[in-house]
Amino acid sequence: MLAELGPSKEYLNWLLGSVSMDHDGTVADSRQIVTTEFNKRNHTNHSVTDLNHWNAVISWSLEAGMTMEEAKRENYTLWYEPETIFKAEPILGAVEFLYELTIRRCDFIINSSRKPNLHESTVEWYRVNMPFIDLSRIRTGFPDIDGTISKVYRINSESRRIHFEDVPEHAKTILDYTGAHVFLLSNSRPLGLVEPGRLTHITGANDGMPDFTQINKMFFG
Repeated sequence: MLAELGPSKEYLNWLLGSVSMDHDGTVADSRQIVTTEFNKRNHTNHSVTDLNHWNAVISWSLEAGMTMEEAKRENYTLWYEPETIFKAEPILGAVEFLYELTIRRCDFIINSSRKPNLHESTVEWYRVNMPFIDLSRIRTGFPDIDGTISKVYRINSESRRIHFEDVPEHAKTILDYTGAHVFLLSNSRPLGLVEPGRLTHITGANDGMPDFTQINKMFFG
């Protein structure tokens, strides 16, 4: 469901003039594949809705009896090894949204905080799942720099008007340090994230995860 309504059609069309899209959890359903793989590897039964904070896999691993070192290794394997996250399916409605941007010749980038060593596997994911996208639009993080900072830098340096994001903490940083309007696809919202003029918060219907169904209706319906 849409938690906040309000942007006019004219404003939405203007925002589409320069778009920034997060990848994991926003375009790619990375949470689902990470949850599935963790359950398979550790004989657990976590739901994707349980993956509601960045270190959730570490918490799950500790609960499963791993040491902290083992838990961090498990987290790294699931989030940062291409073999796992390459299996992610597109978020519902994301293919349609990005296809519309493409055929309308909107200026957009994939603005991911992934580490630089995942750039090639990220490009390959789009080649397989969204072959209509110009692969030069895909950006990943800078070496030795926090991924959120790389998102902020690209939004500012390229004058991006809108950013689509699934991590509330990242959304808050982007609202604090850029002038972009943020569409936050998340069932949670951290304390202090109050910027109604530049924030549209999308939550999942029927206790599910957010997707692009309502976003597509807003922009193109």
